[in-house]
Amino acid sequence: MKEKLTVTRRLIAQGQLLASVGDQVEHDTIVGKLDYIPGQMVRINVADILGIAPRYINRKITKDLNSWVEKNEILAQNDEFFSEKEVLSPTSGYIALVSRFLGNVFIREPLPAGPKEPIMVTAEELGLSKLAFMTNCLVKAGTVVDKGRILIGGKNPYASPAVGKIRDVSASGGYLVIAPLYQATELMAHIQGRVVEIPDSSTMIIEGYGYRYQGVFGFGSEQIGFLKVFDQLNRDLEADDLSEDDREKVLLVKHGISLEALKRAEELEVKGLILGRINPKTLREYSHEDPLTVFGQRLDLPFTIILMQGFGSPMPDSLFDQIKTHENMLVALDGSTQLRAGVQRPQVLFPLAESLPEDYVEPGVAKDIEVGDRVIFVREPHFGKSATVLAKSAQLKETPAKTKAAMLTLQLDDGSEFLAPQQNCLKL
Repeated sequence: MKEKLTVTRRLIAQGQLLASVGDQVEHDTIVGKLDYIPGQMVRINVADILGIAPRYINRKITKDLNSWVEKNEILAQNDEFFSEKEVLSPTSGYIALVSRFLGNVFIREPLPAGPKEPIMVTAEELGLSKLAFMTNCLVKAGTVVDKGRILIGGKNPYASPAVGKIRDVSASGGYLVIAPLYQATELMAHIQGRVVEIPDSSTMIIEGYGYRYQGVFGFGSEQIGFLKVFDQLNRDLEADDLSEDDREKVLLVKHGISLEALKRAEELEVKGLILGRINPKTLREYSHEDPLTVFGQRLDLPFTIILMQGFGSPMPDSLFDQIKTHENMLVALDGSTQLRAGVQRPQVLFPLAESLPEDYVEPGVAKDIEVGDRVIFVREPHFGKSATVLAKSAQLKETPAKTKAAMLTLQLDDGSEFLAPQQNCLKL
C-alpha cells in the first residue's frame, strides 16, 4: 500500500545544504555538499601553553570556529602582563571544537579525496608479466592502504593513488582493484519529494509518497536504479543468468546468489540486489569480511545487498509478488542496519511522482510481537534464522543467562520448537 516516505539527509561534517524548505527535489538532486572529508582530530592544550585559565581561552584564539588554519600558523596568543606567548598550529585543518572547560582546541585534519569509481591496476599497464606482477604485489584482498603506500614493488614501484581498500587481487588475471574509501561527497535527495524541515545546518528531512518495503539485513550504502525481476527463477541466481540487460539495474531474486554471480554483478555495475537470503559463507568469500558482524555501510561493496528474510529462508511468495509489481520502476535502496539499541532496518523505496494526498492519514504501526507473527533472530544461537511465534509468556521468566525476560515459544522452519527471549527477536 502507498504511504508517506520520509528520509533524513545528513552531512557527516562541515558543509552546505543546497535546498530550502518547500523545494521539490528529484532522487538525484544534490541537496548538500561537504566542504571537506573529515580525518583525525588533533588536540592542542592552548590554556596550558599560554598559562591561562581554560575559561579565558576564547579571548586568546585568533581563529573562528570552523575556519581553516595552516600548519605553523598562529592559533592563539597572550600578550598580557608584559609576556608574549604564541601557540602555533601543529597541523593544517579546520577548527572543529574549542573547549572552555578543558582549555583545548581541536583541529580536524581533512582527508585526501579519491575517485568515486574503483581503481584497477593491471600487469600490462605496468609493463610486467602476470607472474612478476604477483611476485612483487605487497598487499592482499581486504587490506586498507593509505595514499602513497607501495602496492607493487620492483624497479618501478606503484603507489596507491588514494586511501582505499584492496577489493580484489587476481593471480590469473594479473590485476588488483582498489576501492577508494574517501570520496568527495555530494549529498543526493535519494527520493523524489519535498523538503519539509531543516532541523540544523547539516540535516534535511524530505517527504515523498510511494511504496516502502523493509528488509532484515542490509550490506553496503545507498543506491538508486531501475528494478529488474528474475521471476521464473526458483533457485539461487548464477552467473549465467546475468546478461548485459542487467547492467546498472537493481535485481530482485526470490532465493539467493552464488559467489560467481556476485562477481558477474560487479562486472555489470549492478546497483543493488534485493534477495530473499544469502549464504554467509558466500558473502564472506566475496567481501573478505564477516557478514554476521559487519552490516550496512561498514561492509564495503560495489552495490547494495538487502536480505528480505535473512540468511535462511527464501522470500515468501506474497512479498515477492508485491515487489515484482514495481518492475522497471526507479527504486531507492538503503542498506543501513542496526540490530541493537535504536534498531534500524534496510529499506527498499519506490517513490512516486504524485504528491502526498491532503487527506493522508498516518497508519498505525504494530511494534509488539504477537502470536502468529514471523520473527527473525538477531542474536545467537539462531542468528539470522526466522521462526513463527506460537505463544508468548505474560510474565517474565529466567533465561539461560540467569536474567529475567519476556519469553516466546517459537517454531523454526524445520518444525522444531523452543523458548527464546523476545528481545532476541525482530518482527518481520
